[in-house]
Amino acid sequence: MSYKQKPSINDLLIKYESALESANYTFFNEETYSQLIDYFLEDQQIDRAMEAVEHALTHHPFSADFYLRKADLLIHQHEHQQALDTLRIAENFAPGNFDIQLMKAEALSDNGFHQEALDMLEMLGTCVSEEELTDLYVTKAHIYDNQESYEQMFFVLQSALHLNPSHQGALEGMWICIEATKRYAESIDIHRRVIDDNPYSYLAWYNLGHAYAYMGQYGDAIEAFEFAFLSNEEFEFAYREYAELSFEIKDYRKALEGFQEILRRFPPDSDLMLRCGQCFMYLDLHDVARQYFKEAISFDPMNDEAYFHIGECYAFENKWTKALVFYERALEIENFREEYYLSMGETLCHLAREAEAEEYYLRAIKLAPEEYYYWLKYTTYLLETNQPDEALRIVMDGEEEAPSIILYYARIACLFILGKRQEALYRLGEALTEDFDQHISLFDVAPTLELDPEVLTIIMAYRP
Repeated sequence: MSYKQKPSINDLLIKYESALESANYTFFNEETYSQLIDYFLEDQQIDRAMEAVEHALTHHPFSADFYLRKADLLIHQHEHQQALDTLRIAENFAPGNFDIQLMKAEALSDNGFHQEALDMLEMLGTCVSEEELTDLYVTKAHIYDNQESYEQMFFVLQSALHLNPSHQGALEGMWICIEATKRYAESIDIHRRVIDDNPYSYLAWYNLGHAYAYMGQYGDAIEAFEFAFLSNEEFEFAYREYAELSFEIKDYRKALEGFQEILRRFPPDSDLMLRCGQCFMYLDLHDVARQYFKEAISFDPMNDEAYFHIGECYAFENKWTKALVFYERALEIENFREEYYLSMGETLCHLAREAEAEEYYLRAIKLAPEEYYYWLKYTTYLLETNQPDEALRIVMDGEEEAPSIILYYARIACLFILGKRQEALYRLGEALTEDFDQHISLFDVAPTLELDPEVLTIIMAYRP
């Protein structure tokens, strides 16, 4: 049970806040101060935690533990020199304390004295228990992380997990070096052994999910993330990875289940509402999707993607005037998104504002010249507006900037429309030889060719 869920903590907080307001420095024992500090840390109130530590030291000035906790907070606030000074005071009250020495090595490394920190750990490791050795390995991994020596970091964390498969610090650090060293296959083996020892190790399941995802085993990854949050229902990152990966592989129903579970358990935010809206949009529930996008905007009025997707919903319903309003708002906020310009171009075309539409198609191409898709969409638009000569010029420019067999098929379509059948038929044979399966894109650009007997005969001749 977390501190937030313990009824007794509320009474303790009331007493503490009352003492602060009245400047009546009521004496609290060490255990009480520890509970307050833990509560503030769990609630991410770092400043309040530091305040509680300072008050604790006022009442318990000879407590090495509170100096240690103060040093830890200073390290997390990147006040490394102050942390070292605080640890030296702690040493006066607990000479040779193992935890103080570990934190001192960490602070030294954070202050740039990596070798000095490693030398200290070497001396410290000559006579330690197995449990202490695990903590020493994890501290050494932190130093290697500071040095970006990820291979060494990997091996010391592997040793730490061999001694204690449930060590949270080792599991938290392991994914950093796995990502850096690309040891995904080894990560799967390591974390499976950890899970064999402790099936409810949520961090092991979480790391395993990442490794599976990087190996392209998406089903196994999603299952691992699910086990992670089933093992720890408060582990928000696992829910988010589960939902995001489901979204990436276009399993929108599963993604929606994940995102809505996050909404039930954690405070909502603009990005979360946006994702829910996208899921409903891709499931063709546009009215529901719009409500979520509006919620996203209520959390963040500058969420350009939410405005854009409202426009997409209206465009799907052929409500072009309404779509235009939201596309324009999205572009007011963020004017470097090529897909926004493309949608604006298509919408203006439907509103018979062709001259303006062409400007937006060209802006999309200018922002993403390496993406064949934008060249293709503009080429198709030019053909639909009876500009085949310009379409041919554009598609050939596109092939230079973003070589693609699909653009080559689009060039062939332009040639047919311009009446250059011999060249078109010759190039069609070349394209079919290179990539037969993409020939369907020819009909996307010029649908009438699907009824052309000569074209169909050549396609049948090249069928694998």
